[in-house]
This record gives sequence, structure tokens and C-alpha cells, in this order.
Amino acid sequence: MIVPWTLYQCYGDQRVLEQQYASMQAWVEYMRKQAKKQLWIRRITPISRRNQEKRSRQPYLWDTGFHFGEWLEPDERLFGPKMTIGILKRMLFSAPPVATAYFANSTHLLAETAHVLGREDEAREYKTSHQRIKEAYQAKFIGRDGQIHPDKQASYIRALAFDLVPSTLQRAAVDHLVRLIQENGDHLGTGFLSTPFLCHVLSENGQLEIAYALLKQDTIPSWLYEVKKGATTIWETWDGIGEDGTPHGSLNHYSKGAVGSWLYQVVAGIEPGTSGYKHIRFRPRPGGGLTAASARYHSLYGEIASSWQIRDGRFALTITVPANTTTTVSLPGAEASQVTEGGQTVETAEGVIQVSQEQEATVVEVGSGTYVFAYPFSRDDE
Repeated sequence: MIVPWTLYQCYGDQRVLEQQYASMQAWVEYMRKQAKKQLWIRRITPISRRNQEKRSRQPYLWDTGFHFGEWLEPDERLFGPKMTIGILKRMLFSAPPVATAYFANSTHLLAETAHVLGREDEAREYKTSHQRIKEAYQAKFIGRDGQIHPDKQASYIRALAFDLVPSTLQRAAVDHLVRLIQENGDHLGTGFLSTPFLCHVLSENGQLEIAYALLKQDTIPSWLYEVKKGATTIWETWDGIGEDGTPHGSLNHYSKGAVGSWLYQVVAGIEPGTSGYKHIRFRPRPGGGLTAASARYHSLYGEIASSWQIRDGRFALTITVPANTTTTVSLPGAEASQVTEGGQTVETAEGVIQVSQEQEATVVEVGSGTYVFAYPFSRDDE
């Protein structure tokens, strides 16, 4: 589900969706069949009015069969006692919060794929199914105070990333996530599945500085701990080489390195505005005390580049927009009247199509070319 959709987002080529549609559809149908099965413990549970209500949601909750779940969270050591107990629990009870969330996400991606391919009847069907899975997930795993079962970082990250939290409880869910991070000494607590979404969820929900704090953390578990240990690859476990030098698990296992997408999209600010980068969004979001960042991406249209620095109270952003594309640039903390491009006022600069002011940014529409934006900038993250 995820790989074909991601390839389409990166390259804008519908053929990968056409070629994989049958397998994507088959996977969602398999998930449907699994969800319709009853967990063994339910077969021996007396029927009551409340149980009857729960059983009406059963076809939309995937809670049967073995599932690896949120693999290798920081407190789960490979082949240790906790992992052994965890595997036994998953064999007996599956991992319903994880499996059901991905059941919802896969169904959503299939609905989107069907729409792209012009299969509107199927798109509507899968959209309806996704809504029912979402409602069942909310009823089963999300409390009235926004607390999600189990009360772990991964639960909140996954639910927020997959848009499974009711809008009225999103703020509360984010607060619970922040609480867990702070209780963990400003350390992440995620495994293979939720790590890629961790910083994205925080930065998109008003917690940019916490995302930067996790990025810059350098004790176990963290990315920079690996750097301190001289790692040139991403480890399978957060303590791949312990403080005493003892290795654990694979030392070349990329899963947790997926924070790279956040570095490109949020720190450097390169985002696809449309599939295949026909339209590009530059939205750098400085923080964490960083004073500079740069990134390049080789798209089908050519090189896309973003480079910014903060010096002497000014923010300067240089971007490269390839031919045959258009771009929206969001300049953080800028007032349009103070922004220059190439030394000219932004409204009169060549290549600028439109300038508008949002609450916390100036938004500029430009065509292809290289642009240098500069303006006074103050920061409160030091």
C-alpha cells in the first residue's frame, strides 16, 4: 500500500498505481477478512447489550492473528525477556491498536488510489469503509479525555499521523504525547512503525521545539547517540552499541533513520506541492537553535534546492526551482513589506507572481529559477 502511493507522490507516474492496484486491493481485502474473524476470547465471553454493541464494530477491528506491532521500542531488547513476553502476547491477542490503525490507513490509501485512477465507485466504497474503521478505532482505543490505549508515544503518533483522532480531542492527544516525551526525559519512545511520523506529528501540531529537542538529543535513545558512537549506518535498536561498547542487533537497519524525511521537508522545507513535484512548496521551519540548513533533491524536473541561514538578526533563504514547475514559498516570521528578493522589494522582483501575508509568514508564488529572499528575523528558540 505505502510504497506504490509514495512512488506516485514522488514521481507523479500513475502507472505504478495501475500496475499495483490489484495487489493493493487484495491486501485490503485480506485485512477485511482478518477483521471479520473473532478473537478467541470473544467466543467465550457472555453476550450482553454492551458486548452486542462491541460486536457491531468487530468487522472493522483487526484483532486476530499474530502481528509484530510497534517493533523494538527503546525498552524492548532483542531476544530479551520483555520481547519474549511481548511476542507471546501478540501471538495470543495480536496487536489490535497497531493492526487496526494500519487497516484504516491502507483503506484510505486505496480510496485515494482508486480516485486517481478514475475508479470512483470503488473510491466511494473504500472511503465509506475507511470511515467505519476510523469510528471503530475511536470507540475502542480513544478515551473521552483523548487518552489512547495503550498510553505510549507510538499510540498517539500513529493515531494523529493517520487522522484517527476526533478533531475535538486532537489537542488533548497531542498534550498526552508531550507528557510522555517529557516524562521520558525529553527522549523519544518509538519503534519501527511510528518513528517516521514522530517529528512530523509534533511540528504539525504546534510542538516544533519539542521535535527539535528530540532531534538534538544525544543520549540513548536518540539519533545523535549513534552519531556520537561513530555510526555510519542506522541501527536496528536504539542501543545498537551500548555505552560499554557491546553491540545489539543489526547495525545496518534503516527503519529508524526515516527522520530524514522531516529534515528535508521541515528543517530544509522542501515539500511536494503536487505529486511528482510539478508544484513545489518551500516551507522551512527553523528552530532548535539551528542557524543554517541546506538540502537538495533531484526531481524528474531537475534539482530542487533549499538553503537558509540566520545571521545578525536576518533570515536568508536561497531556493532553486527547476524548469516547468511552479512554487509556493512560505517565509517564516516575515512581513511582506520587509522582504527582499535579490536585493529588490519582493513585489517587484523578477519571477515573483504573487505575494500574500499570512499570520506568521509571507507567502510568495514564483516560477522556475533561483531566488534569494532576505528579511529581519527574530527567534525565541534560543
